[in-house]
Amino acid sequence: MRRKKIPILIGVICLSVIIAAMPFLGACAPAGPTPEKPIVGVVSHTYAPGSIWATQVELMKEHVEKATGGKVEVKIYPAGTMHATYEEGMMACVGGTTQFAFINITTPQRFDGRWTCYQAPGAVWGWEHWKLVQETPSYDELNKDLAKKQGIKVFFWSCIIPYGDIPWNTKRPLVTLGDWKGLKVRTAPSPLQIKTVEAFGATAVPLGTPETLAAITEGVVDGGIITPSTAMPAWKADETLPYVTMPHGGFALSNMFVGFFVNAAWWDSLPKDIQEAIEAEIPAMREHTNQDAGKSSEELWAKYQAAPGRNVTFLTEEQTKVWDDLIKEVVLPGIIEEFGCDKIFADCEASRP
Repeated sequence: MRRKKIPILIGVICLSVIIAAMPFLGACAPAGPTPEKPIVGVVSHTYAPGSIWATQVELMKEHVEKATGGKVEVKIYPAGTMHATYEEGMMACVGGTTQFAFINITTPQRFDGRWTCYQAPGAVWGWEHWKLVQETPSYDELNKDLAKKQGIKVFFWSCIIPYGDIPWNTKRPLVTLGDWKGLKVRTAPSPLQIKTVEAFGATAVPLGTPETLAAITEGVVDGGIITPSTAMPAWKADETLPYVTMPHGGFALSNMFVGFFVNAAWWDSLPKDIQEAIEAEIPAMREHTNQDAGKSSEELWAKYQAAPGRNVTFLTEEQTKVWDDLIKEVVLPGIIEEFGCDKIFADCEASRP
């Protein structure tokens, strides 16, 4: 009887050994298909949820992930959750801590003064012109220099803030150069804007955007130059500034483009097919973000025009040319001398639609 128990005992032991070894046997078996881990690109920003600028970042994420079929994931740290300031977010991209940074045209100027040329009055006439300028040799050279010297490059420009900076005031319509005489006009703390306002014969008063509403209300300034998308929420232009002048054809007293940096080393590390997929998506990405910004600005512009006592002066092509000619004669030579804009201005002029 004892002998009959031995085979049973051996069988039990063998079965126990097999069960115990199953995890190890599974580890040695050929692996089945596993989901591909996405490449993560991080971007931070300091803007309030739902704002026009926060939406720009969300749309960028949407298009990049769509173009790559989820192979690249854009992770957003919004509203100061990663970086407390714009400067910190931008420098994180330079250092490679993040892969993207939300920027405006003044950002690359910090690294290379030649980018100032694109902000000069009359250099770029609206969104369609700006897209063509980005295809010029001088623009390509500047962006390649950013990658080489700073480790960043412009990923794409998402929009030109509609209409650029135009003049608003409490006194009268601005049509002729003489209409500017005697006005105290707020400018950004920018030598370029100060020179421009002084060229028209007005007194430039440099102020930060948040300080300007009180200065208008108290009569410290008679108005200022700013985009409609800022004049309405920041200066309550529909209540405080009864006169605004819109030049012809996209001419502006200074331009403000908004877009994204990408860390050059991270971009170069992406597989070629992913780079090509994202690049193919950029035109659609650019138009979507620009349309979104434009819609918001148009709503603000319509609100201004509908307010009682508002006066919008639309300059003719001939009237705008008088402004443009003055800028070319008085302001641009100094910018050319300071920043070496000859080639850039020539390319801008040649690419105008």
